Amino acid sequence: MTKKIEKKKEILRLMVEIYKKAHPDQAEDLLALETYAIDKMTNCPNKNKNIVCKSCTIHCYQKEQRQQIKKIMRFSGPRMLVLHPILTIEYFFGQ
Repeated sequence: MTKKIEKKKEILRLMVEIYKKAHPDQAEDLLALETYAIDKMTNCPNKNKNIVCKSCTIHCYQKEQRQQIKKIMRFSGPRMLVLHPILTIEYFFGQ
């Protein structure tokens, strides 16, 4: 497993955690979504090509899960800059 994939998994986990704290009633669904997303990252056929999911031509995620992940990222992304600034900056400049 590459370090970039592991870093992306860590960021995803943090983003889901941020969202979960704001929406505790959805904790069970979020855990299932996080597991689903981690599995997709682990088995991604393009994981060594440094392609982000939104610009990939394959789209491994089912439509509903893709929409949920987008929602979480829109919510958690700006908060990541405050809560985890170094990790966020490293991620964006590493793209």
